Amino acid sequence: MPFSRFSIPLLATLLLASATTVDAEWRVLWRDEFGYTGPPDPDKWNVAKWPPGRVNDELQAYTQRPRNLRVEDGKLVIETHFDPDAQPRFSSGRISSKGKGFSTYGRFEARIRFPSARGTWSAFWLMPEDPSVYGLNKKEGWYWPNCGEIDI
Repeated sequence: MPFSRFSIPLLATLLLASATTVDAEWRVLWRDEFGYTGPPDPDKWNVAKWPPGRVNDELQAYTQRPRNLRVEDGKLVIETHFDPDAQPRFSSGRISSKGKGFSTYGRFEARIRFPSARGTWSAFWLMPEDPSVYGLNKKEGWYWPNCGEIDI
């Protein structure tokens, strides 16, 4: 049964409340500390290579080029670049851990610095491992974003 629009905040509140009472019992199921240099670890991350406009009519293409997506100095770096002489003119990076690490319940932590630049849509989401359970976007022929998400 899919979560309704109103149950997600309640679920998040319940998860946070339970996290404070069982903190000593938490086990790490998946993590990446980015203690390496180069592309994101393919055992932990899927790198999207998508043309512009695939999800939200965005202008950028998602690439795996090091200028857009890399690990350096213990940090994952995802950068958007503008090249007025190229098509598309914008490029960026996009990754997910789908199929590589997930949990139905738990505590999720990340240290993230988002830019405040106009026109950016930086995001960290919790998405279902199997979005087909939550519904198909018949117009687009795929499951997201109708499957639901929790935005952090």
